[in-house]
Amino acid sequence: MRAVTTRLWDLSVGKNQPEKVALLFPYAGGAVFAVRRWVGLLPGRRVLAMQYPGRGNLATQPFAADIESLAQIAVADLVTAGLEGPIAIVGHSMGAYVAYETAVRLEARGGTVERLIVAGAAPPAETHRRLVEETPPHLQSDDELLDALLNGGGLPAAALENRDLVALSLRLTRRDSEIWWSYVLRPRSSPPIRCDILALGGVDDDTTAGGGLEAWARETTGACRTRELPGGHFFLDGARADVAAAIEDELARPAPQRAGLDNQ
Repeated sequence: MRAVTTRLWDLSVGKNQPEKVALLFPYAGGAVFAVRRWVGLLPGRRVLAMQYPGRGNLATQPFAADIESLAQIAVADLVTAGLEGPIAIVGHSMGAYVAYETAVRLEARGGTVERLIVAGAAPPAETHRRLVEETPPHLQSDDELLDALLNGGGLPAAALENRDLVALSLRLTRRDSEIWWSYVLRPRSSPPIRCDILALGGVDDDTTAGGGLEAWARETTGACRTRELPGGHFFLDGARADVAAAIEDELARPAPQRAGLDNQ
């Protein structure tokens, strides 16, 4: 793992870097170190990941004000690194929203987004509809938030033995949840993106159940394909072979020139 910029990290292994690039955005409370385990989901790619402020090597920096500012930072760093595309952009949970806003901004400046791959997230308007009456994660008690992390797969039970790690996880998750909650609740004016979308979800994840994945079709003028795979919110861990196969199949497709929905 090596730094490309202070915020972009190259997770690829080996000296010979593949020409094709993928950029990975972590979930709420996540960091580059935590998502290194997902490099194998993108075989044959140079895999980069974004470090959000307030953690890891950026622990002394203030947290991001909102999802859009994270996307702006990501695009600025991609430009600095000469990586404006073609690029596949991948995000899990909160990272799906950062990935989407990054795609919006990258396309607006003429960059080429090969694919947007979102996992464990319904689009903002659909998430707003589902969560508007629930208690925001950042307003939950420590015990409530910890239970949600343990039951949802965001924190392994073994982590309970490390009080400092638990405290850090709660602090990061609480702060990140505040900005993604604010993001899905406010009106948005972003135009649909042009690239194709692959929306992935776990069959046992209420976050995307009941049409949450299909709703991403409204966010693009390109094609939108969906796949449900075994597992819950963190299905990327339990169904890695299935996820890798779904992503490999998607990225092997030529980008269609027509708009529409093509669920498979």
